[in-house]
Amino acid sequence: MSTKIIFWNCALGIKSKLEYIRDLLATERPQAMFISESEVMEKDVNLLNIRGYELCVAATIKGEFAVARAACFVRSDLKFKQIKTDPKLDIVALDIGENRLIGIYKGFKLPTGFTKKTYTNFFLNKLAFLSRSNKNVCIGGDFNIDISKNCPASEDLETWAIDAGLIQLVDQVTRQRAVCLENGQIRIEKSVIDHVYTNWLDSEINYVNSISDHMILIVQLVNLKLPGTTKEGFLVRDWRNYQASEVHDILLGAKDQMSIQSFNDLSIVLRNTLDQVAPMRMVKVREKQLVNTKIDAIKKRRDRFLKKYKNSRNPEHLAKAKSFTKTLKKVVKKEARRTFQLKAVSPNPKNFWQTFNFALGGFNSPITMITMNGKDEKDALVLSNAFANFFGDKITKLCNGEIDYCVPEKPEAPIRFNIVELREAIKTMSNKKSFGLDGITQNFFRTSMQVLDHESLEVLNEFARNGLDTSLKTARVIPLHKKGDKTDLNNYRPVSNLSVFSKVYEKCLLMRLESELRNVEGEHQHAYRKSHSTETALLTIQAVMSETLDENHQGRLYSVDLSAAFDLLRPDKFYNMFRNRISEGLMFALMDFLTERSFVVELDKKQSNKINLDRGCVQGSILGPKLFTLYTHELANELGDVKVVTYADDTYVIITGESIDEIKRKANITFERHVNYLTKIGMVVNKSKTEVLWIGKEKAIEDIELNNLKLKVADNIKALGIMISGNLNWDAHANLALEKGKKLMSSFSFLRKYLTRDQFLKAHFYGAVFYATVVWFDRCKERFKTKFKSLHYRLLRTACKDYHFSKSKFELTKICNWANPIEWNKFATASKVVKIVRDQMPKPLFDLLDKTLYVEPRKPGFGKFFDSSKTKWGYQSIQNRMAMMGEVKDDWMERHISDDAIRILMKNSFFGYFN
Repeated sequence: MSTKIIFWNCALGIKSKLEYIRDLLATERPQAMFISESEVMEKDVNLLNIRGYELCVAATIKGEFAVARAACFVRSDLKFKQIKTDPKLDIVALDIGENRLIGIYKGFKLPTGFTKKTYTNFFLNKLAFLSRSNKNVCIGGDFNIDISKNCPASEDLETWAIDAGLIQLVDQVTRQRAVCLENGQIRIEKSVIDHVYTNWLDSEINYVNSISDHMILIVQLVNLKLPGTTKEGFLVRDWRNYQASEVHDILLGAKDQMSIQSFNDLSIVLRNTLDQVAPMRMVKVREKQLVNTKIDAIKKRRDRFLKKYKNSRNPEHLAKAKSFTKTLKKVVKKEARRTFQLKAVSPNPKNFWQTFNFALGGFNSPITMITMNGKDEKDALVLSNAFANFFGDKITKLCNGEIDYCVPEKPEAPIRFNIVELREAIKTMSNKKSFGLDGITQNFFRTSMQVLDHESLEVLNEFARNGLDTSLKTARVIPLHKKGDKTDLNNYRPVSNLSVFSKVYEKCLLMRLESELRNVEGEHQHAYRKSHSTETALLTIQAVMSETLDENHQGRLYSVDLSAAFDLLRPDKFYNMFRNRISEGLMFALMDFLTERSFVVELDKKQSNKINLDRGCVQGSILGPKLFTLYTHELANELGDVKVVTYADDTYVIITGESIDEIKRKANITFERHVNYLTKIGMVVNKSKTEVLWIGKEKAIEDIELNNLKLKVADNIKALGIMISGNLNWDAHANLALEKGKKLMSSFSFLRKYLTRDQFLKAHFYGAVFYATVVWFDRCKERFKTKFKSLHYRLLRTACKDYHFSKSKFELTKICNWANPIEWNKFATASKVVKIVRDQMPKPLFDLLDKTLYVEPRKPGFGKFFDSSKTKWGYQSIQNRMAMMGEVKDDWMERHISDDAIRILMKNSFFGYFN
């Protein structure tokens, strides 16, 4: 089935060309003819009659003397609807059956009251709205922008087309006019300002000379099957026409029609509304995934000419195929640039690194085959059940003891949430499209709660009274590849997707739990706590090791690896730990949340049988990590007189003593206590992955025995991403960071052509190479610092494209406004110290700093500083790196100073380029 459409800028109005247009319509018989520069006034509409066609004009006609500069003749035998458009724009938009046809006049002509940037955004947003449709779309007309020339507007237009999944059909000059120069000569000006965009992939365009200076574009649109597709497909949500206002209108109507009093009522209303505003649509499964439909269409045209060449050996067909190959490369490059630019400006480094790895060939492909019992299995239902059994059996094998079910009776005074807590919980939710088994997405739920928050509050309070609905206790699990062979089940881990109702309920419970139990996790825990991080954990480890070395003592650091730690939390043990410390209502809600859980594995929309769980704190949940840190809070007390540092389930124990024998004795006792404590609460220690580091200026022992387990003492161990040596020599980590930096630099050089300079500099290179710089950089050797500075300026030269070393380091710094590693380390260290002192957390680090902190300013205009006379400056101790705090201007101790103000203050103190 094909559709013929005509786009033409008639110049000087329809009235002056009416007979010409009438003859053209009679000859071509298009379904629609869009005319730019139509110059139609309201009084003229009924006079411009053409037999067999109806005239539609743009919404710009308002008042007796207003003029519509875009119009369309539509065949009278067709049923059509004119879409309402903005009266500021000359646009005619029509829905004709399964087609959406749009004509435009001078889309990029700047009207009064706009800047170029604001108008471009305004115009393209309107186009994006009109092009979001399930129908076949075709948009054409005089855009008043020459796409043969590179300019910001044409790039923005191309980005819009790519995002909308539209291809540009016009590939030659569409306007020619003679211009008389001052010297009497005549110059022919040529441009491509008439465009045609469509999602019909197999379409042709004919260019016909006309009596105006614009060509007539006759577009033959053929709706054929997409190349590289099969008959199979899968259903996805169609978000193209999703609007928050429509959601609100539908929900307000539903509230008027029915009383929403239960979770079931609320779920039905939300699911029905979601199906209306974002209905399911079928997406074809492609045998070969391409970037977008535009690239797909170009590839198809190239292949068509190659086929013609093979049959005819006509060199013109080969030349045409080569031309399309060049075009394809250009389009792919532009699409890659657009994709990287979008990801590079994201505040989430995860988005950037996913795109970065994809560009270098490292990406997760869908699970299509798993080898089981020597046979390759591809059926999605069989695979989903295999993964479900694998994940379930893995937990069962690790389980230690039977669970004593102990969900308390329903409380006489259950907790009751208020609207402020609910709104805070919703506010902190991300605006993602992820969903649980009920199919309700987070972004839709956030929009809905602007109308149904009071109804949702009653549902949450019902959960607190009687328990969470059983349907919300089942997680939707997606297998995620970790490393190694992708056909091996053992190389996958489960990722849980929970219902959005469950997430909101968890967040409300978490806020109540944190208000009842403050700092119960213990000083040793640095995960999931305000003012704590991996950096504070590492600084604590370093402080203890530094003190040991300063006193010429020796010690031992060992790390413990737990198997499936979060999955083995026992609800009965948790209840016994906190039954007298948590209020009755909250304890009932927590225990109900932890018990009678289950999961199903989903692959390619096929779900496995349900697997029941009798323990675990639900990975992927909001509440789970907090419950785990509470569950293991007694670890430090159980181990006695040793230093314990933990981050989630990663534990590091430091044992010191005056002699080797004393250290050995304490280590064996401590390790035995450690394993016994973890076994008692249901955890399983993977002893084969236990690592031991000797602390001392020289390694005094090669092998040791811990609890009848023979282990080799390592020179370095990796703790939370940092290589730590027993004598705090940072050579190993500096080498590791340099190698990573060099490798990334080679890859980043490849990215430079896709990103602007500012985007390139913010592409998370520093975050990867200088991770936890406050721990190690200041005390690594000068030769390493020199290499890091060299790597830094290499990054700046690449950013400035100064490949011939024409700019000095000073010029590079001035252009890029980028601190060198030494400046960055001072800034990062000072910022971390300020945060620790102001928050007085983590307490062990605050106590260390408090010993050397003067409460009076050094002199007017300068802030507090650290006094070396109050304590011994230790070998690499955190106090030893505080000399730079005297350089900080103003009083950073003032509590009313915001975090942003602190950052500016620190940059002004340490960054040479900063003003």
